[in-house]
Amino acid sequence: MRRFHRLAVMLPVLSLLLLAGCAALMGYAHKPEVSLSSLQVEGITLFEQRFRLLLRVRNPNDRDLAVDGLEFTLDLNGEPLARGLSAEAVTVPRLGEATVTVFATSDLNGWLKQFRKLKRDGDGNLPERLPYRLKGTVSSGSLGRIPFTQDGEVPVAALLNGTKR
Repeated sequence: MRRFHRLAVMLPVLSLLLLAGCAALMGYAHKPEVSLSSLQVEGITLFEQRFRLLLRVRNPNDRDLAVDGLEFTLDLNGEPLARGLSAEAVTVPRLGEATVTVFATSDLNGWLKQFRKLKRDGDGNLPERLPYRLKGTVSSGSLGRIPFTQDGEVPVAALLNGTKR
């Protein structure tokens, strides 16, 4: 009987705690969206290539989103190109966006795969744009790690001569 009494008291308390936790997360009904805003080659050495990326983080929720880090991979033309991470903290306003500058690196093997995979058209010209996939996680202290994936296209000129997108 005593065990039943404890259970009868604990159930309402646990239910209230669960409801409070759900209410705290209700303002974040949608995942943030992360997209590539620009890509620039920073430097090329024999063993490593370094890129500067500007990522746009959109918050479709009705509450500000505190981002304290990003981790990502960048695939280009169906092949892995670069990996990066950033501990830059940014607050993305409710129903708004913010940009984060991040750096990514690739190795010689990834860079060579990209050049081998480039196909020229009948006139010997390179394509103007290549498909990319940006995949990773947004870290937010209150929400943990939130995965994202974004597909798009990047100009080949950005990779060949370091110009921005």
